[in-house]
Amino acid sequence: MGLVLSGILAIGSAAYYRYLGRHARTAPLPFDRLGFPEAVLAGILVLWFLTNLMASPGAEVTVSAQLLIANALLAFFLVTGLVSFLIVRSHSPLTQFGLTRAGLRRSLPVVFPALVMALPAIYFIHALSFHFLGATPQPLLDFLARSAGTSDRLLLIFTAVVVAPISEELIFRGFLYGVFRRYGGRIPALLLSAALFAAIHAHLPAAGGLFVLALALTIVYESTASLWAPILMHALFNALTVMTTLLWPNLMQ
Repeated sequence: MGLVLSGILAIGSAAYYRYLGRHARTAPLPFDRLGFPEAVLAGILVLWFLTNLMASPGAEVTVSAQLLIANALLAFFLVTGLVSFLIVRSHSPLTQFGLTRAGLRRSLPVVFPALVMALPAIYFIHALSFHFLGATPQPLLDFLARSAGTSDRLLLIFTAVVVAPISEELIFRGFLYGVFRRYGGRIPALLLSAALFAAIHAHLPAAGGLFVLALALTIVYESTASLWAPILMHALFNALTVMTTLLWPNLMQ
């Protein structure tokens, strides 16, 4: 019964995001400024992500504080390299991604309702995936539920709520989606960037829900013309997931 109800609510999610995608009132993002050098860098990033995925298919990930710190450092270097590349190419990251005060003002009223409307579809697909593929928790959430150390939990929370939303939105929504959109069109870019985002998390049962989340984040990005919106929405989603895991750890089993 719960699955049926969530499926009905997911139809509402789809209708909301269809409306949001068709009735954006903001100025378009400057995708046309992303040229051939950006396309080459995007190709390198995609190949690197895919190579990492194929290097250890099905390998069990053991999460530790050291791994969290290493991933945070990697995210820092990736974002620093990307921003430096854009600056060298005479692109202002603030303008390119709509990370201005005006963009923040546009984003704030949108973020919470957009997340609320996305959750039914995310959890419906997530529940279907767990039903057919097995209810194995993501390694990060399993680590959070089982870890007794406060410092480890705080490190994971910081990674999930701050590091991941900023780095992943800059890379996947801001840069990769922008390049895909510039050279492949809106719908192929939407699907490809969402699929890649889901794949890099390397957890098959969660991939469907992450794919839907990525679709929602991208539509919100375009509708507000500001990366602030998906960053804040992503951070809220991860914070909700962390809170649920800490309060009801049995739900992750």
